[in-house]
Amino acid sequence: MRRAPSLVAVALVVFHASLGHAQDAQTRAARAFQEGEQAFAAGDYRRAAAAFEEANAIRPHGSALMNAARARQLAGDLAKAANEYARVARDGATQRDRNDAKDAIATLAASVGRLAIQSTCEASTISVDGQRAAEPELYVMPGEHVAECAIDGHPVRARAQVAAGDR
Repeated sequence: MRRAPSLVAVALVVFHASLGHAQDAQTRAARAFQEGEQAFAAGDYRRAAAAFEEANAIRPHGSALMNAARARQLAGDLAKAANEYARVARDGATQRDRNDAKDAIATLAASVGRLAIQSTCEASTISVDGQRAAEPELYVMPGEHVAECAIDGHPVRARAQVAAGDR
């Protein structure tokens, strides 16, 4: 008879710990978002972008990602800005954010190129210029880029020349 109450108590402790973790994540995300706002207001766009990206990584939210994209654009990191805008255009919380992101991509399109990755590689092994490729299509700065992956444990490398405005 005593076992049933102790199991409930254990379940309540686990549930309480889960709530604490969720609240902790919310607090950390809010703190990172606030740091991003402060850095943005100070004109430190790289630091702002990193803080907004951190907030989004902790608790994904369209506002954090949209702010990160804007900060990346203002910092001159146009390819990363375009990739973040593309995520907002696809997954944004509001129609306004999705539309704003599409408009921003159209503005950036003349300055960046688009690299489409078509491969039989395991998606998790694909990298471009040494960075994991999170999407099968990504925006890159004009110039030569190297895509790498592994097929059956063997490395595969391809080079591509991308011009501004390439689609």
